Amino acid sequence: MIGSVIKQEDTQWIPPVDAVLEMHSGTSPAAIYPDTVWMQLKNCIIIAAGDTFKAGETGGQARISLTAGNLAAHTHSGSTSTDGAHTHTVSGSIQRNWIFGPGPTAYRNKRLNVATFSTSSAGAHTHTATIGSAGGGQAFDIMNPYYAVNIWQRVG
Repeated sequence: MIGSVIKQEDTQWIPPVDAVLEMHSGTSPAAIYPDTVWMQLKNCIIIAAGDTFKAGETGGQARISLTAGNLAAHTHSGSTSTDGAHTHTVSGSIQRNWIFGPGPTAYRNKRLNVATFSTSSAGAHTHTATIGSAGGGQAFDIMNPYYAVNIWQRVG
């Protein structure tokens, strides 16, 4: 394999305490380096320490739910105009059916009335608009694509 490091049988090198090894194999490095103690790091990623992240710090989470405080600042607005005193008019029709006499020879009379209805004036007024809420508050993944390996840190 090109670029791989192979442990030679005649070497006496042993990783120092605090060394971190990434391996696909699930075998503890203690099986490779006798008289050493290793701790397996699980369910986390390794990030380079520096000004933002100090060595040994932990944090983060794989899944989150946003709250209103996490959203970009924004507004919702709505308005209505004042149109002064006015009424609203509705036109409609009423159909009436009368049946005179018994049985199939009954006389049927259909009458169609058309009517217009108006509301009374409420004077000058405005209307209030309510803008409803949105969203379901479901948690979502924030993980980058990854390839999992076994990570071991020498602790003794």
